[in-house]
Amino acid sequence: MRRALVWVVGLVYALAWFVQVVKDGSTLADGVLPGWEALRLALSPLWEHDFGGSLLEASLSVGSGLSNVVFLAAFVRLARHEAVRTSAWSWALLAAAAVDTFWMFDQGGPRDLRAGYYLWFGSFVLFGLLARPSRAGPRAAA
Repeated sequence: MRRALVWVVGLVYALAWFVQVVKDGSTLADGVLPGWEALRLALSPLWEHDFGGSLLEASLSVGSGLSNVVFLAAFVRLARHEAVRTSAWSWALLAAAAVDTFWMFDQGGPRDLRAGYYLWFGSFVLFGLLARPSRAGPRAAA
């Protein structure tokens, strides 16, 4: 059952890349993949020398963009081996979600964010909770 939930959360994450992320942002109808546009914006302080924000904003933006690496690594690991659920993966995903809240404050508030952001953010939170090891421990073979 838990393995199926891992795949469901992975599908929610993937869906988020196709849905509008921010008010007045691009949509698939514009011929743009909204999630890709959001990722490029998040990582833009790495190549834009005239980034208008502070060092903290740039760090949080890039950290948020790189949080996708954490999600993908955890997904590959947990989708293959249910037994590798550890508190380390759970904490890494929840920490990534905490960094990802940056956009709620940077993009004009929660009302300016769209379904793509909330599906993306929610997938980190759900996956972080799902990655927690069960308290019952491994089940014995019946």
